[in-house]
Amino acid sequence: MNYLIIGGSSYSGKCTIQAIRETDASATIISTTSGEREVPGVEHTIHGIDLAQADAPERVKSGLADLAGSLSKEGAAGRDGGKSSETPPLRALIYIPARGEVGMPARLATKAQVDDAVDYCITPMLKMMASLQPELTVCYSGFITMDPLLQCYGAMSFVKIAMEDFVIRHQDRMRVIRFGMFPSNSVRGIGLLVQRNTMRKLYPEYEVMYDEWKASKKKFIDYFYDKNYVFEEKSYSHVSEEPFRPTNEQDIVDGVKFALNTEANAAPIVNVLGSWLWTDDAMPDLPPVIADNPALMPENLERHLQ
Repeated sequence: MNYLIIGGSSYSGKCTIQAIRETDASATIISTTSGEREVPGVEHTIHGIDLAQADAPERVKSGLADLAGSLSKEGAAGRDGGKSSETPPLRALIYIPARGEVGMPARLATKAQVDDAVDYCITPMLKMMASLQPELTVCYSGFITMDPLLQCYGAMSFVKIAMEDFVIRHQDRMRVIRFGMFPSNSVRGIGLLVQRNTMRKLYPEYEVMYDEWKASKKKFIDYFYDKNYVFEEKSYSHVSEEPFRPTNEQDIVDGVKFALNTEANAAPIVNVLGSWLWTDDAMPDLPPVIADNPALMPENLERHLQ
């Protein structure tokens, strides 16, 4: 079977590749990258895919069409008995990239910031779903409704909530995985931005954060991770009797494997928090900063599937 990963060179992309290998020994994995280097661990790389460009979905489709013949020869073109088509059939599209205004409280997000982030984080995925018709589309989120994340994820808080809600409405062909916080370049980047704004005491929330950080006597990034871990344990300890621990690489792999196994898991939301793994069929009660600002949420995302 063919699997397409958008952004396979990331930390979670590496884990996704491993999960697919452990799930499907005959998998052919294609990944996109914005650069010219090959993505490690995959059969094919589609280069130069900049998701900030409106034509990115079409370029991905063109790249897949160019690969259709070689995929057929590899025995991976399956549903039509080996004939190559415009694009090869996909067992799954896994969409990883995320970019938007962060390092500020969600309460200060603007409509323009949310719309810009949606154009990068959601719209290309939906356009690829429409043009490539994968059997399953998987995207990644986090435990965004926790207070520490709402204090620093800005516009991305609304984007991730919108993504999760969309998946629930299209759970016949979509899954979203919420991951607990894990060390990665993107999280470290957010942490550095939050540290800078905390040192400037830019927002009232960050004045409190500054005092907490100094009292902890830790490096800021360690304080930042530990603050989130405390909230993860307090917020979700009811889901398991196992002791809490931070999410690691194997947990991510196991979560992706579970999400891909649609026969065993029909739920649209897969939650991965350390060794704790559970599912949800509906959105949780949203915090006031999200519930009281419906105008910030993207509208009519379904139009991209038409």
